[in-house]
Amino acid sequence: MRAAGIDLRLDRTGPTWSDFIRSQAKAVIATDFVCVDTALLRRFHVRDGAGQFTRSFDTALAAAGIAAVRIPPRAPQANACAERWALTLRRELLDRTIIWNGPQLRRLLEEHIAHTTRIGRTAA
Repeated sequence: MRAAGIDLRLDRTGPTWSDFIRSQAKAVIATDFVCVDTALLRRFHVRDGAGQFTRSFDTALAAAGIAAVRIPPRAPQANACAERWALTLRRELLDRTIIWNGPQLRRLLEEHIAHTTRIGRTAA
């Protein structure tokens, strides 16, 4: 940073690192890839950021002015927020529920997201 002329002193003016991260968080969407196997041996894919997006999804993102940033596969630290969400989803819902079909999975996911969103609002 010194080579780039950036002052490393703590008394410099400007936003703090925390302020910078908070200001950018509104513009960042993190996704991850979760496989859900049903009791009837069918596999569903919930959220996806590991390179398995279809071209039509990439086109839809680009049309909305969203730039997709690919992270390396098997690098959970590169996408820590999405990895944490996937772990929480698995621990709190998927590991405790027998999934039979797609409609049931969709309903459970919608309920789980609504529940965690309500908890997040009351905690803030």
